Amino acid sequence: MCIDFRRNRTVISPIVINGEPVEQVDSFKYLGVILDEKLSFREHVTAVQKKSQQRLHVLRKLRAFYVDPLLLLRLYRSIIEPLLTYCKHLLLPCSFCEKP
Repeated sequence: MCIDFRRNRTVISPIVINGEPVEQVDSFKYLGVILDEKLSFREHVTAVQKKSQQRLHVLRKLRAFYVDPLLLLRLYRSIIEPLLTYCKHLLLPCSFCEKP
């Protein structure tokens, strides 16, 4: 798979490796981070948000059963916080650069 990061896109001839043409895609998941052609990480942030909301739902249900708050905190730190902090050094600079 190939992503074109150039600003001025021109029609390029297909890249061929071992007689197979390489598919050109708009986004690609690499090491758990979804890279898109503009490196805006919007698709990645949306995916992380969806996963976090699903896991947060579990915590809300447990809180409704009066589970110990210390246990809820441990669960948060083990199942939600890693999602939010993985590759944060890549994502934080992008949040300052994006225009609304």
